[in-house]
Formats: sequence, C-alpha cells, structure tokens
Amino acid sequence: LHDALPISHAPKMEWLVDFIDIKEIFNATNCKYNKPMYSMFNRFLRDAGVTTSNSLEPLAEIMFEKGLEDESVWGLMFSNLAYAPQVGWLVDNIDFNVKYTQSEIKDMLSSFITTKTGPGNVAKSYGNMAELPISNVGFGSIIKKSKTSFEYIRTSWKNPDPRVILYSLYRFAESCGRYYQFTLSRLYNYEIDSDGISPTRIFGIEQEQMEQILNGLSVNYPEFINVSFTLNLNNITLRSDKTSADVLALFK
Repeated sequence: LHDALPISHAPKMEWLVDFIDIKEIFNATNCKYNKPMYSMFNRFLRDAGVTTSNSLEPLAEIMFEKGLEDESVWGLMFSNLAYAPQVGWLVDNIDFNVKYTQSEIKDMLSSFITTKTGPGNVAKSYGNMAELPISNVGFGSIIKKSKTSFEYIRTSWKNPDPRVILYSLYRFAESCGRYYQFTLSRLYNYEIDSDGISPTRIFGIEQEQMEQILNGLSVNYPEFINVSFTLNLNNITLRSDKTSADVLALFK
C-alpha cells in the first residue's frame, strides 16, 4: 500500500463536479484547489480509469454524458479502482454485510502498512470515500459517524448494470493473462492467488443473480460473451478479439 498517498482515493464530490464542468485534467491554471489536492485527485482519476497522465480516457466521456447520479459510472470506476493498492486492499479484506469501526479497519491495516500514521490515514480515507455515491455499488457506506470515528458496512450493488459486469469480467480476464474462458465457480473462488479480481468480489453479487446477469449478457451481447449453464457446466467464454475498452463503447 502507498503510505505516501494516504488519501489519494478520497476525492471530494465538488472536485468531481468541477472536473465535469471543465472537462479537462486539473492543473495549476484551471484548478482552484491547491497543488496537493489536485495531485491527489488526478491520481484518483488515473486509478479509476478516467484519465491517463495527460489525457482523458473514454470513461471520462461517459462520465461527462451520464453525470454523477448514474450508478454505472461509479461501477466502472470501482471496477478499475479495485486494481489500485488502497481500494484493492478493501475489496480483498473487508467482508460484505459486516459492520466495522474505523478503529477496527485501522488495526487491520496495521498488518499491511508499516508507517505510524499510514493505517489511520487510509482508514479515514475509506470513510471519506464511503460518503460518495460509490457507496451504492459495493464500496460500502457509513452507518454511524462522530467527529472522531465512524461505523461502516459493505453492502452489495442492488441493481448492477450488466454492462459494468461485462467490463469487469474483461478486466478480470485481461489481468489474468488473457484468461478468456473460465467457470462461474472460478469467479467465486477467492482463495486462488490471482491478479484478476472477480466482479462478484467487487460488487458482492450472489450466484443466482450473477447467473441471471450472465445469461442476459449472452443474449444481448453475443459478440462479447457466451455462457452455458447446463448439465452441471457453468462455462463463461469471452471473445478474445474484444477488450474491456470495447465494452465501454456500449455505454455511448
């Protein structure tokens, strides 16, 4: 985890609103915030797949078009943020439907972050981020808060956009070395050491709902995915000539 960037993943809502207004990467001339603030925000946007170091990505255009009220925008960003160290730790270590206090999260982080202030800063950043709409798509939300602490719980994305799940599946496959054919049970096996992160783990989707989503994707987007849930087989096949970037075109 990045001790030196303890709040790189905790943007403020007004920063996102301003980003949509200017439709440019924040810099010293177009940003009303100080340099550390826009540096942290730009880091967040890169990790979320919205920008690169010097340009806007297709996800930025989706954000500009759909706005910040659209859960699919937050789902796409969460799909990417899960591969960044701080949010990836949360996805891997914080269970769904379990209440955690800020202190408990800080104690858990202390096994991974060795600096004195790092665990507390990262735990605080989770609390800040949980007050954004990303809380609705599996990140988790604040259920109790005081001036010095909070209580937090991860809940699943209730009505996931199937296209976001498709995007997350491609991210999973690409991160696993172009692993385009796998089983549904593989997506629920979290004991496997893998660079790819299953969308079921990111969004908290139960197996029955995931089967429905996959079947729907297979019908509606056969050029991207084929599934077979017959005779005790649960095979998922993604098209090797498609990419996660191609999936983003489905949102336009």
